[in-house]
Amino acid sequence: MFIRTAIAVVVAATVIQTGAAFAQTAPQPAAAPPAASQRHHHSALFRGLNLSRDQKSQIKAIRQKYRAQNQAVTDRTQRRDSMLAQRKEIMAVLNPDQRAKFQQRLQAMRQRHRQDQQAPNALAAPQNQ
Repeated sequence: MFIRTAIAVVVAATVIQTGAAFAQTAPQPAAAPPAASQRHHHSALFRGLNLSRDQKSQIKAIRQKYRAQNQAVTDRTQRRDSMLAQRKEIMAVLNPDQRAKFQQRLQAMRQRHRQDQQAPNALAAPQNQ
């Protein structure tokens, strides 16, 4: 069950990041680089989980480690594998209640992302009458 959930979390994160990369049509302004917005989205997943100071520092260290590793990675498979490993490490830091809340938030974010992706497609698709 944990493995299935962890895989779902990683797939959702991959879908969100991939969709965001393809959905962008204009370059980001210098004041808000893409990495900053990604950190914001990830931080929102952790808000309200009542993380201890130790958990916060562990998660911060994990995220920094993978951010440094992934800076030059362009291969989707490598990036996905890295995200899986990162998510697995983060999930190991959380207690069962925190994991459940985190997974619920990730699923909600994934659903919002799907809806955002479908809305432009529905507008662009010609209607046959």
